[in-house]
Amino acid sequence: TMASHRAQLISRLLPNALAFGYADIDPEREPLKNLDTDLPVDLPDTLHKLFIAGGGIEQSASRERTLAFLRAAWDQPRQHAPEEEWIEGLTNHLETIVNLRIDHVRKWLTVNLSRFQAGHASIEDLRRTFENAIVDLKGNVQLCKLQCAACQLLCIRSRLHDGPHHCQTDHLCVHECNLCMGLSGERKQCTMTAGHAGKHICVVTEHLCGKPCKFMGRHGCLDACVKAIDHPDEEHLCAAAVHACGKPCDLSGVKLIDGSMYSCPGSCRFASDVDHCRHECDARFCSVPCQLCKRLCSDQAHMHGLEPNAIHLCGQKHRCSAICSAPGICEIETAPRPIEATFTGKNKAFQYTKVRTVAKRLKCIRPIAPGTTKHMGSHNHSLDKKVVHFCENRCENCGYFCTLPLGHPQQEHETGHGSMSRIHWTVDGPDDVTLKIGRKFSTNDKGVPTMCNLVCQEMGRHVHVDYCRADDEAACTGSDELQHLTKRMQPNPDRPKDVLTHNLFWKRSGFRDPYSQEEQVNFAKWCA
Repeated sequence: TMASHRAQLISRLLPNALAFGYADIDPEREPLKNLDTDLPVDLPDTLHKLFIAGGGIEQSASRERTLAFLRAAWDQPRQHAPEEEWIEGLTNHLETIVNLRIDHVRKWLTVNLSRFQAGHASIEDLRRTFENAIVDLKGNVQLCKLQCAACQLLCIRSRLHDGPHHCQTDHLCVHECNLCMGLSGERKQCTMTAGHAGKHICVVTEHLCGKPCKFMGRHGCLDACVKAIDHPDEEHLCAAAVHACGKPCDLSGVKLIDGSMYSCPGSCRFASDVDHCRHECDARFCSVPCQLCKRLCSDQAHMHGLEPNAIHLCGQKHRCSAICSAPGICEIETAPRPIEATFTGKNKAFQYTKVRTVAKRLKCIRPIAPGTTKHMGSHNHSLDKKVVHFCENRCENCGYFCTLPLGHPQQEHETGHGSMSRIHWTVDGPDDVTLKIGRKFSTNDKGVPTMCNLVCQEMGRHVHVDYCRADDEAACTGSDELQHLTKRMQPNPDRPKDVLTHNLFWKRSGFRDPYSQEEQVNFAKWCA
């Protein structure tokens, strides 16, 4: 129970811990602490907010905004170093930020879970959530790195971005004209697109041919011929090393495991003047997400998704997400959950504390080996061969589950009992007659404000009413503990009913009588 409570508390704080590095941010920032000593977990962290997927239509836009703030903290000027080198530096910057947060939160988890037994279902479920969040955090700062749609720089939007590739610049070259500097020393701005091949030129027609390139309009074309003025050959070519085909990548219409469709946003990289039977973009590896997590497929063929029955896996070990299939109940919260509720009866309405418990079917804990989609054997929430699954019987009055193991040898079930949500009051006499046990109750009022293990004690001398279980009314006679009722009585007045002693009522329930031996003796006297 303590382990479950700790896991629930940390699960509630985990989204803030991952996004902000704090347990709470409103009304003030609360640091990540050791919950037993109240001392902060002292480990370096970033001040940046990280994106945690929360669903909704704004998810993609929110991810891109968060990534933009993180990129802005990288102050190295672009276009003054090779593009691949600058991209590598930005990638390292983003990974450092995320790893600081992950290390801080992992230390916080370790400190707060170290005293609990390894393998506890709630703890393992929390660790599963954290490991999945790590994949999410890292994936959200991975850059696209394919060519920008408007220039020769690389796209630095998220690898999961929507829309065209964008380098997040104005697409203009930042350098000065090489020819002007060489001829006159004059400093003029290059007017070509960012990341272009060849020399930096202010106005092509001032120094070179400048006539339209023969491939003008093709993907990557810089438009103006950069050959010498009045060059003898008739073929006009710009400075672009390759005039790419530019048609959409053929990796499209790939059906994912969740039923959605994936289409690569890239464009064909092959030269437009070279015959090719398939359009392929710059991406070298499969860009389809892993079927079991949010990483990318590890297959080294970008067109892997077009293969019949292709399976997309990241190559890492995964946790099974199926529900435990073993018979019985995996976990019962033995500490009841009090809920403030309103009771509306025939006499009046009032506030009361409704007490209920929760039975859980937990997730399977068995690992799925790398390169496979499922594990061997059945699903189970624990690797312990002696793990207990609980009985599935419920008290007919309060709905609490039996807390004994499945198939227990005891003839009677046992539980803690709670609010009697499944019964109605029956008060002998006219409809306006009430029964007062702390509060006033009338016939057909729900029994939910009272509890199985307290109501008999509060009523004192009493009997119980239950539906008749005999096929023949004559079978209900001759018993000291049962009397058949001949008059109609609410609820369901058309169904025959019996009056039962306290002892027979609990025997019929199948659950152990929750009252003390002394109380049971007194109840027997009162029912005689």
